[in-house]
Amino acid sequence: MDASKFLRFALKHLMIKPVSFTASTVASWLTNIKSDRIIYNQYSKFIRECYRNSNRVAWVPFVYPVEILYSMNLLPFTTEVFGINCARVPGLIPDAFEKAFQVGLSADSCSFHHASVGIFAQNILPKAKIILGGTPTGCEDQYHSLRILSKMFKTKYYAIDIPRHYSGEKEKFEYFKDELYGLIEFCEKETGFKFEKEELRRINSRYREVYQKYEQIMQLKADVPTKLYEGHFTAISSVLVDFVGSLERVEKYFDKAIKDFNYLNFPEMGDSSKRIAWIGHPIIPLRKLQYFLAENNAFIGYQEFMESTVPPPSKRNDPIEEVAEKYLSAYSNVPIEKRLDIIKKRLKKHRYDGIVYMTSWGCHQLNSAASYIVENLKEDYPVVLIDSDSCNIKNVGEEQVKMRLEALLELIEQRE
Repeated sequence: MDASKFLRFALKHLMIKPVSFTASTVASWLTNIKSDRIIYNQYSKFIRECYRNSNRVAWVPFVYPVEILYSMNLLPFTTEVFGINCARVPGLIPDAFEKAFQVGLSADSCSFHHASVGIFAQNILPKAKIILGGTPTGCEDQYHSLRILSKMFKTKYYAIDIPRHYSGEKEKFEYFKDELYGLIEFCEKETGFKFEKEELRRINSRYREVYQKYEQIMQLKADVPTKLYEGHFTAISSVLVDFVGSLERVEKYFDKAIKDFNYLNFPEMGDSSKRIAWIGHPIIPLRKLQYFLAENNAFIGYQEFMESTVPPPSKRNDPIEEVAEKYLSAYSNVPIEKRLDIIKKRLKKHRYDGIVYMTSWGCHQLNSAASYIVENLKEDYPVVLIDSDSCNIKNVGEEQVKMRLEALLELIEQRE
């Protein structure tokens, strides 16, 4: 049995009770963060459900209208999220990134997609009934990476178009609403599951309720220097984006995450601590850098990546229109001027002392916007640019990133 077959066998059986209970218990010995234990348990349940119901599984990109899929009793499986989590574990699948090149993904694509294609191409995670993409849904590479996987597995592929620019807002809205109805028609035809409008209405309503707790987390993150590692907040964003099976699970996880702030903080850091906003790409291996910042009385209070979840939609009579409004307002799907407005509104809510804008090799969308965003923020804040790889830990220059952070802290002191 080769390595990929063995790993698939192990993962599949890891999710079967009572093995999953034992695995969750073992995981609790490795972390004192209660919300981490909760999310491990929830993801294991979700993966188990996907293995058992492959006829309901849809592989989707990050930031996608999963509300519609859940209303049809489908199971959206986010390739970037699951691929990255597997690829990040040293030695688990050592050739994950290289495998992506072998199956046709361009070398200048974002490493998020090297990870997802490299993992999913090895037939390790639950298979998909359908594969769904979009242009751009925040990222042009996901369209191509999912198309490659659809050809490899001979699985039906459908992409919606989320327009960033259009001749008028109303026309843009109507165009995207039609795209969502096209998605529904495709899913109904290929899976046999019917779209339930009232269920979508219920999901939209619950999302608005759960989003309020997410806003509490954003408030705490901006105000409290916490020992919660930065990957934890990437997880919080990911959970709200893909729901991990249901919004009820998301709410349970958020409740635990909010409580974690009460005891996992740096009590020695007071009001004089420097608040840093992290714009652009997230960086996954941030934990050491976080403690480096704490030693210098600084912490990351805002991550733009967490805006992937977007504000809750206004309440409309048609739940499809709610979904359309929500995804057209996501920071990754709006014109650059609106994205800058989103950043400025967040920054105005709290006192921020400096800004990091991170560019990641392969992310054409965020990289191309870097100079515009920086030019419009540097008058009010010290800003540094960091160029690194946000996913493949082999390519992250930790010392280089520390040097750029030191430069930012010096700029902040010069302004004080």
